[in-house]
Amino acid sequence: MVSFADLMVIRKKKSRHKLDAIHELVFWYKVEKKLKQLLKRSPLGSIGYPPLTLFKVLLIQNMYSLSDLSMEEMLYNWISFRDFCGLALSDNVPDETTI
Repeated sequence: MVSFADLMVIRKKKSRHKLDAIHELVFWYKVEKKLKQLLKRSPLGSIGYPPLTLFKVLLIQNMYSLSDLSMEEMLYNWISFRDFCGLALSDNVPDETTI
């Protein structure tokens, strides 16, 4: 479901971020399938962030050499980071302790 906040943000068609290129090159469904096999989450407890989202957060964090706190701040401030991780503007962002 698309929120009003998401509709208010319009990306330029011609501007491409390197994260867009990475997103198109990787078969994310295969990564997600492997993550689910490795993690085997328990149905008990609260529902956390999707494993693929956290994997993408760690990928960006490593690419840009960001600390956990800096990564959290970037997810709040950079739409391209949120987009890559699959987080809508209305979604909660993983905090530094989660990262």
